[in-house]
Amino acid sequence: MITTDISKAKVVLENNGLIALPTETVYGLAGNAFSDIAIQKTFDLKNRPFYNPLIVHIKDIASVFEVATEIPDSALLLAENFGLDP
Repeated sequence: MITTDISKAKVVLENNGLIALPTETVYGLAGNAFSDIAIQKTFDLKNRPFYNPLIVHIKDIASVFEVATEIPDSALLLAENFGLDP
């Protein structure tokens, strides 16, 4: 079912489900990056091998430390130069 109701999408994501969302060129598949169940569903649905990583979108540079452990200094420098203070 196609819907534009954000509250329904929020419930699906909170319950380890996946949603499709439009981007500027294609539809994307989204799930909770902190949910092992949603991550597994994403790999299964896309028939994607685990060695092929997924993209995680974050709201700000401070959030990168919640999803990554090894962040190159050059990446932080780029973020800083684009006005994204860590």
